[in-house]
Amino acid sequence: MSVISYILGGIDKHLILFITIIISDFLTNFCLAFYNKTIKKFINRKTVIKYLGYILILIFASVIDIIMQNTNMIRNTLIYFFIANEGMNIMENWSKMGLPLPHKIFTILNELKEEEDGKETPSPK
Repeated sequence: MSVISYILGGIDKHLILFITIIISDFLTNFCLAFYNKTIKKFINRKTVIKYLGYILILIFASVIDIIMQNTNMIRNTLIYFFIANEGMNIMENWSKMGLPLPHKIFTILNELKEEEDGKETPSPK
């Protein structure tokens, strides 16, 4: 356990929040698949590779931080980025299932999505 902790830059509140967000994203993807009756397609290679990629990039950032005198600056910056990205995915999944969310969240999601690919997120009812 201590080797895993070391290569991930230590077990702290940032890593715990990151793990919590990853689990939450996994569960909301499951809920969305169940809601859409596509449970057979729930686990796919793309999702598994995405989560493995997060962990590998986090390990790489932690190693760089260790080389740079253990600052955790790069690791924590990546964790914040991943948390923001997965947080948006979680909100989008719940909105696709009809969960009422504050209009401001949809406005922000719409702006970010339009910048990304020109598509619009469904607005709340």
